[in-house]
Amino acid sequence: MAFPGVQDITLPLLRYLGDGEIRSNAEIYAEMAKHFSLSEDDLRVLLPSGRQPIFKNRVAWAKAFLKQARILESPARGNYVITKRGKEVLAENVQRLTNKYLCRFDEFVEFKRVGRMEICNLRVRGKARRPPLNSLRKDF
Repeated sequence: MAFPGVQDITLPLLRYLGDGEIRSNAEIYAEMAKHFSLSEDDLRVLLPSGRQPIFKNRVAWAKAFLKQARILESPARGNYVITKRGKEVLAENVQRLTNKYLCRFDEFVEFKRVGRMEICNLRVRGKARRPPLNSLRKDF
C-alpha cells in the first residue's frame, strides 16, 4: 500500500475543517481515512518502529504543520479548528498545500528552522530570507 504523504493530507484536512467546527483527533483521522479510501488493514500498518500506524503518524504531522503555520489551532487537547488564516488559505483555492507554500508564514519558517528541517530556504529579491530569530541575532 502506498500511503498518502503529509503534503497530500494537508489540503483535504484543511478543507474538512473549513466549516469552522471543532473536530477531535478521532473524527479527523476517520475522515482522512475515508477520504483516501483506506481499508482497516491499511490503517493497521505500523511504522518501522512498530509504535504507531503509518497513516495516523502522517495525519498527525499534517496537523502539526498546519498548526505551526497558524492555519489550524487547538482550542483543547486533541481538538482542532480552522483559523482566520486557514480560511484565507482556502479562499485562495490552492491545488496543493505543500511545505513550500507553508514557508510563506514566518511561524512555520521558525518551526522548521528550530527543528533543523531545511525546507524553507527562500530567497527574496535575490537575498536569502532569514528566519525571524536569525534577523534579531544579526542586530545584536
